[in-house]
Order: sequence, then C-alpha cells, then structure tokens
Amino acid sequence: MLEFSAKLSYNLLESEEIQQTFLIYACMGQDTLISDLVRYYISLGLLQGIDAVREARDRVHKLVARLKELSLLSESFSSRCFTMQSLIRDAALLIASQKMPVFALTKEKLEKWQDKDKLGSYSTISLQHCDVTDIINEFHEGIDSFTVRIFHLDNKDPHLRIPEGIFTGMKELRVLTLTDTPLPSSIKCLTKLRMLCLERCTLGKKLSYLGELKELRVLSLSGSNIERLPNQLSQLAKLQIFDITNFFELKEIPPDVLSSLTSLEGLYVGNNPIQWNDEE
Repeated sequence: MLEFSAKLSYNLLESEEIQQTFLIYACMGQDTLISDLVRYYISLGLLQGIDAVREARDRVHKLVARLKELSLLSESFSSRCFTMQSLIRDAALLIASQKMPVFALTKEKLEKWQDKDKLGSYSTISLQHCDVTDIINEFHEGIDSFTVRIFHLDNKDPHLRIPEGIFTGMKELRVLTLTDTPLPSSIKCLTKLRMLCLERCTLGKKLSYLGELKELRVLSLSGSNIERLPNQLSQLAKLQIFDITNFFELKEIPPDVLSSLTSLEGLYVGNNPIQWNDEE
C-alpha cells in the first residue's frame, strides 16, 4: 500500500526538478547529507539557470522541504540529513528503472552478475555496502558503456582491489563515488567527469591523475590517506567545491594550488593538520 502511495505521490509532484530529487535520493545512501545532494545537482547540471553553489543549495533545501511535506522524505538524526523509508525507496527505484535504467543494490552479496552484458546499458550503477569481491575482477578490461552517468561503490571489504582498467569504457561518466578502495589508473580516462568523491581511499601517486579531469566541479577526498596534495590539482580551473576534511596525515598544500582554483566557492578543511604555505 505504501509503495502504491509513493507512486501516486510521485505522479502528483508538480515539477521535473522535484521528481528528479526524489529519484536521485533513492539511489543514494540512507541518512544522506543535503550537501551531498547539492553536489549531485551541480555535477549533473539539473538546476536550470543555476550554477552558483549558494543558489543551488537554497533550491535543493526547498525541494527537500517539499518532499518532507509530502511524506516522501523523513527527518533523520541531524537537521543536515534526511532519510527515506525502505518501501518508499523500493517504489522510487522501480519508478527510476522505468524512467532511466538503474542498477542499485544495498547490503547484498554479489557472487555473479545476472546479466553482465546488460550492465553497460544502465544510467546509474549504485552498490551500497555490498560485497562485490567475487565479481569485481570480471571487469579487468572495463565496463563498456556510453550510457552510465553515475557509478557509486560503497565498499565493505578492506581487501578489495578494483581492476586498473575498470573505467576505461565509461567515457560519459559524470559522477563517481568510491569508498575504502585503492584508486585505479583508469580514472584518468574519465575526462567528462564532473564530480569525484574518493572517501577513505588509498590514493598514492595516482592522485596526480586527477589533474587531467578538467571538467570537475566537485572533488571530495575526505578521509583519504595522503600527506601532500599534488601540483596537478592546480589545473582544475572549473572546480567549485573541494573537500579535504579528515585528512589526518595531510601536512602540505603546495603553493599556487588553491589560488589556481579560480572557480572555487566551497573549501572544506576540517580535521587536518595542514601546514599552510604562503599563497596570494
């Protein structure tokens, strides 16, 4: 009954923007930060006529408030977050699969892909807290797809190694989120990427590859393990949001990196022992 009500409520939503908010959230994790939804909207260019972060944030807050009024979203443990009931999420994912092919799983163990050839036809691949150890190596030559726009892997296995070439065929990818994984070298192939979140990831020297992703609007490296940001990040002239919170080993940001980010509107630096160099 609740699933039916969610479908009915979706059909009565008054604008495409609010419908998109409902469907995008369903593909995100529980207790999602509103700021994360703002990042998605900026990266996917979903707010017509709005490019500035502050304006996007104001608009998203209004959209979330409206979905709460309709009981499609609920209060969470913090005013900065919101949540969605499981049955409503299931209904939203069903609607999303009809509007745009979506592959989304949460807290499941994948021993093999049911239809590997179909995987490249999805617009969104979202694996939240799933065990993908048994199947991830099937993609050592990459996932060939010109349709995947969003790829989200929230890893639960500390020993997981993503194949180096997994992103080689995802030429149209716009949003990539990886959690608790090493960074594969094929990241440098994603030249149309607009949002990259590498949270608690092992980055190493491959972090310098990010300088080639010149379309990035949002970059989050929160909680990842590095001591020095590479000079190549200064090439990200379109970057609007840069998150380096919880960098407990970060000691240095090279001169001219931040001053070269001429489009930057939001810099998040909490919980790290940065030694600031002199910069204009």
